[in-house]
Amino acid sequence: MPKKITYREEQLICKQYTDRWPLRKIAAYASISQTTVMAVLRRNNIEFRGRKTISPEQESNVVRMYLDGYTIKDIISSSGVRSEQTIYRILRDKDIKLKAT
Repeated sequence: MPKKITYREEQLICKQYTDRWPLRKIAAYASISQTTVMAVLRRNNIEFRGRKTISPEQESNVVRMYLDGYTIKDIISSSGVRSEQTIYRILRDKDIKLKAT
């Protein structure tokens, strides 16, 4: 069962992030995953720092490869997009129905 994050914990996570704590350190301190830290930041409209820009060409390539049957691992190794989460975000944003794994 996932850990329930209180309002106070969310505020602390946001403060730590804006104080330049690395995601990894925040997650370890709060005993939660980095994914949960990112979800808290999104819920609180905190802009991610150091976010790399994905070009429209890269997005199109990710979608094409996925629809052509490439695995996420294959897409990562040849698309220039290095994050599984980013690939899933691109697919969600383009309303691509995800295949069962």
